[in-house]
Amino acid sequence: IPGEAVFTLIGRDTDLAVMKAIAAASRQHLEDVASAVGLGLAIDEQSWLDPKPCDPTIVAAFRRQAEKLGLGYRLMPSGAGHDTQFMAELTRAGLIFVPSIGGISHAPEEETAWPDIEAGCNLLLHTMIDVANG
Repeated sequence: IPGEAVFTLIGRDTDLAVMKAIAAASRQHLEDVASAVGLGLAIDEQSWLDPKPCDPTIVAAFRRQAEKLGLGYRLMPSGAGHDTQFMAELTRAGLIFVPSIGGISHAPEEETAWPDIEAGCNLLLHTMIDVANG
């Protein structure tokens, strides 16, 4: 039986109130469980990133260019802590996701097919030209 367990919880949402509620509920549940079974508990918040929406003009440009390039696309909210979250503090920002084989992402097994990488790069290039000429 291990004497200690260390783990990480990552909660994401596009709504700050929802993120705060998830954090509070998680903390409370862990405290309740630890107390009920007589365990010690130490919670150390490693980081907190408020959600930042992508710029609507950038998202619209992505959509226009995807349609011009004949690329299928899906608009997706992202509460993830990607670089876009930091760039949005400095400038208009957006985020392009390309499919991962088998849906596996953020893991050592993540892999993306080269044609999907090429399509994502072409979308980025054409969107940059669109926005620059804008």
